[in-house]
Formats: sequence, C-alpha cells, structure tokens
Amino acid sequence: MIKKENINLIIQEFNSNDFGDILLENGINNLINQKGVIIIRNVFEVELINELRKNLQECIDEDEIKYSKEYIFYGMVHALMIRRKCFQNVLNDSLVMNIMRNILGHGAIVHAFNSSSLPPFSTNFAGKIHVDSPRLIPGYITNVVMTIALDDFTNENGAMEIWPSSFNQYIAPTDKEFEKNRIILDTLKAGDLVLFNARCWHKGGVNTTEKWRHAIAITGCRSYMRQQFDFPSMFKKEDELLFSDSFKQFLGYHVRTPKKIEEFLLPPNERLYKMGQE
Repeated sequence: MIKKENINLIIQEFNSNDFGDILLENGINNLINQKGVIIIRNVFEVELINELRKNLQECIDEDEIKYSKEYIFYGMVHALMIRRKCFQNVLNDSLVMNIMRNILGHGAIVHAFNSSSLPPFSTNFAGKIHVDSPRLIPGYITNVVMTIALDDFTNENGAMEIWPSSFNQYIAPTDKEFEKNRIILDTLKAGDLVLFNARCWHKGGVNTTEKWRHAIAITGCRSYMRQQFDFPSMFKKEDELLFSDSFKQFLGYHVRTPKKIEEFLLPPNERLYKMGQE
C-alpha cells in the first residue's frame, strides 16, 4: 500500500473554497487525466449531509421490506433523485453539473445516481476489485464517478480503496498488485467528495462496525451514451415543470430518441433529441 505521506503526490486534493478557480480555468479535465482521482474537502454542509444520510437509511429500510436482505443490491438504492427531493437537489447543484460538463463536455448527462453503502459487519458486491466503465479508450474519458461521503470513511467501516493511475489498465489487477498500489481513502470525512475516472480499479472494504457506512455516487457519461435508467420517464409531469433547462439536459431529457416517425418529423424545437449535445 502507498504510504500516507506520499498520497498527495498521487492524487490531487482541494478545499471546496479553493476549487472554483481550478474549475473555471478548465484545469479539472487535465487533473483527472493525469491523476485519475481528485478529492475535494468540505463540499456539503453538515445539515445537508445529515438530511441525506437520514433519507438514505429510510430508502434502504423501504427496499429491505420490498426485496428482503437477500436482495442482490441490498444497501444500494438506485435512481436516488426519484426517491427523495434532497437527492434531486444534490444532482441539481451547479458545482456537480459544472464538474461533469468540464470533464465530459457541455452535453454530459447522468448515467447513474445510486447509494454506495456498506451494511454493519459486512461488505457487498462492490467488495471485489472492479471498474465502473467497461470501455477503455486511451486518453479519452467516457465516465466519471463522483462519490460523496455521508459518513467518515475509516479502515473499520470499509473505506473505499482505489488505484489512481490504473485507468489505462484493461485487465483487472491481481489482489497482490492492487494491494501494492492502492490508496485507502480512510481520511475522507462526511461532506467530502472524491472524483475519479471510472476506469480506475477500486473496491469497497469490509465494514466491521455495528453501523452502516453511507455514501452516494453520481456517475456522469457522454451525451451519446445510454443511461442506467430512462430517467426522464421516471419523473412526474408536475415535477418536470419545475426543472430548469440546464437540469433537464443533465438528466438526459435532450437526448431521448423518438418512439415513432411523427416525433422524428417534429420541428427541431419540439423534438425529443436536441441538436448540439456533443
């Protein structure tokens, strides 16, 4: 494992107050290409983190009743912006959208917005070494993951482990190779954000405590790629009326395909798919 005193040489770290200039200078794209991983401290206020944690636990409890603890995705709540308004507000945050657009282009869209939680005394399917994007195009990022800690990450509660410079490695590393090059994100605090190239090999740890370890993860992708769900069809019409055009674009409203010829032949301003997304 990489020594802690060398971590800042491997990944880039910012305080949220200092991050705006980097974003405005379009430097974040270069940093992700070079480092693979960026940590931004103190992005979200304590009150919001507490609200998100409370609502996430409620969603997990609801899913347990519906699917049971044997559910293959136990502890992972999908499409969070559909489940609670507070998660929708996170996704609609200008910093979140600007980061994704800076790296993935102005037409960047949400691929997925799920929880990344570890149950007490357990791990989950993310405990295996994996990447969050199957495609590798050298020098070209297709997906970016933004993980927001809702609890402090520690060795005891299964802090995320990641190999920052592994994004150009197509074949999965061996356990020994991964352990030699990994960084354990056990200094991540509630409200911190870790941003990484989805091609970085990573895994979750094992939660050896009696409490859940909560986080949420937003995955962004290029405008021409498929989303995990057809998000625009999942919102209520009355909710759509309150969305800004910028937020609707990020949710994927502007890259929907027509269901019939008549929709395809509509005037450009009425079509589901809007021009200029790439």
